[in-house]
Formats: sequence, structure tokens, C-alpha cells
Amino acid sequence: MRRAVRIGGGILAALVVLWAGAGYWLWSLNHVPDPPSLNRRLPEGNVYDQYTQLVTRITEQKTLILLQRERAHSGPDAERVLKDNSGVLVDLRALAGKPCMVTELTTGEKFVGALAFPGVTRLSALSARHDVTSSPSRSLDTMLAAADFSAGVMRGGATLHVTTGFLSFVPLFEAAPDILPKLSAEQCDRASRALIRLDDATTPMVDVMRAERTVRLGQLARTVAPGAIRIFRLDIPREDYEWQFLRKPKRPAYDALDAYMGKWVSEAAKPLRSIVAPDEPRELEGIMADESLGPRAMGVHFVRHAYIRARLRVLNAALALESARKRTGSYPAGLSACVHGDMLTDPFSGSPLVYGRTGSGYRLYSVGPNGEDDGGAPYTESRMSPRGQGDLPLSPTF
Repeated sequence: MRRAVRIGGGILAALVVLWAGAGYWLWSLNHVPDPPSLNRRLPEGNVYDQYTQLVTRITEQKTLILLQRERAHSGPDAERVLKDNSGVLVDLRALAGKPCMVTELTTGEKFVGALAFPGVTRLSALSARHDVTSSPSRSLDTMLAAADFSAGVMRGGATLHVTTGFLSFVPLFEAAPDILPKLSAEQCDRASRALIRLDDATTPMVDVMRAERTVRLGQLARTVAPGAIRIFRLDIPREDYEWQFLRKPKRPAYDALDAYMGKWVSEAAKPLRSIVAPDEPRELEGIMADESLGPRAMGVHFVRHAYIRARLRVLNAALALESARKRTGSYPAGLSACVHGDMLTDPFSGSPLVYGRTGSGYRLYSVGPNGEDDGGAPYTESRMSPRGQGDLPLSPTF
């Protein structure tokens, strides 16, 4: 009996040693450091969650998309959508000007998704076009509230939120040329001040990439964390591919991703034309496959960030020019007569926005992502590319 107990105890001890040894071996292969913290301080009275709630309340998204494509702002469909969503517009205007910063840096259960956010600004653009003839002031209030929304849902965030902000701004940039001529000089000035405020509060791309570094390292850590304690939980892999994944050391991949994202942070501190995309780390192969990590995909986020600022500055200049015309009877000879400071600078070139009088009108544009003056030929904005040819006039070409 004693002998059987000793044998059983020895076997049990051996199994425990085997369990602990195998568990520690897999833990050492799959354990990575905790991702860094951003230590962000959210503003008091932050309305980001309230903006997210507005997104979930929008009805008839498909009709809104169709109306946007057709640039329609009247008719039974438009009237019905505006009536059904009137409460959203009231609450959106009530939130205008309040502090907003992203609270979620990763996609979670409560995150609505980037493609849903433009519903708020499609509705706003529809309402603004609908109201501009009868009530220009109300139309402007709606547009500015929607601009606050679009800027707020990307402020302090990562690349996911740059995409959200870009998509949200698009309907406003499309509607602006229809609304601007109906505004008074005073209303143009008010809108211009609002755009300057939004431009000043734009999160720099270097901060966006710092946030993105934290997001990506957290993503990798969450991906490999279950494998680090799998054997300790007696969860024995049954498939070869599971063993192959568990046997790959994860720390080199984590360090390579950290270095890669660190290079993007460094590049983001440079002028846009000086950025050199780093090579994607090979250590991630078989561990975290994600096309959005590639240099081209990352470069598109830089273009979108600069695009938003360029369009805000072109729109601000158009407002300033319209105000000057309504006060003096003509457009100024030079843009510097009515636009000052950073708002005069094209983010894509570092030089002033292109402006020139043409008879009774004018031409005005940003040189676009390639940084070169293409004579005003429109850039195809639906094909966002770091080297895309064409310029960005007041009217977009989606």
C-alpha cells in the first residue's frame, strides 16, 4: 500500500513538474510587456459619449446616403427624414461648442463603428441645405454644430478616429458651397471664427500616432495573452497550427511592433512632404496579420488628417473672401488681405493656399496630397492616396 502511495505520489509530482515546466515554457514564449499608457486627461464635461448616442438614434441611413448622392434637400423623402430625426438635430445644436475628446481608443462592444458616424453630418447637411433660403442663420448653426461633431469624434484619438472624422466631415464639405453664398458678411465672419477654433484644436498627427502605438501594442498583447497561460489552465492544444502559433516567441514581435510604431511617431513630427514610411516588421508574420498596419495604409491616415485641415482652411478662406466681397463689392487682390496666420498655409505644401482673381470671381485651392500645383485640376477624393494628382478646390469631387 505504501509503495503504491509512493509510486502514485511520484507520478503526481512528475505530472506537476511537467505541468509547471511546460506552462512556464509556453508562458515565456507568449508573454509580452504591458502596453504603455497614454495618461490622457479628458476635459471636464466631455460630450463624446453623447455624440456616440446621437449616432445610434439616426433613422433611415440609406435614404440619407441616397439624398446626399443626389444632392437633394427637398421632396417627400427629405421632409420625412428631417421630421423623423428632428430631435437629433436639436440635441446636436445643444452640444455645439462643448468639450469633446475620444474616450475609446479601441473598438469595443459599445463603439458604434466609423461608418455610422457620417449619418449625423449627412442629416445636418440635408437640414442646412433645406433651411438656407428661409433661415440662413439656422442653416449655419446646424453646419457649425455638425463641424464641432466631426472634429470632436477624432480629437485625442488614434487612426480609427481620424477615419471617423474624415468620413463625418465629407457631407459638410460637399454642402458648404451651396450654403456659403446665402450667408451675410456677419455670418461668414462667425463661421470663419468657428473654423479657426476647430483648426487650432485639431490633434497633431504625432499625438494620433502615439495613441495608435498604444492601441497596436495593446492589440498584440490581447492576441497572445491567452496562450501564455493556456497550459496552466490545462487547455491542451489539439491542432498543429495551435502548437505552431504557441511555439513562436512573441517578445520579438512585440519589440518589432513597438519600434515600427515608434518610427511612425517620429515621422509624424516632420512636415508632411518629408515623411518616409518605415518598413513593416516581418516578425509579425504568423502572429498578427493586419493590412491596416502596412506603410501604405498608415500613409492614408496622414493624408486624411492633412486633408481635413486643408479643406477647413479652403472653406475658411472662401468665407473670408465672401465676407470681403459683401462689404466692399469685390474680392481682394490677395488672400493675405483677409486670411491670416496658419489658416493661410496649405498643410500639403507648407506654402499659402493658391488664390487668384478671375474676372468677377476667383480660383482658390489646396495643392492636395502630391504637394504640387496641378493648375486647379480636381483631385479624386474617393481614391485617397499620398501621391494622388489634383488639387482641392472649394467643391469636392467625390
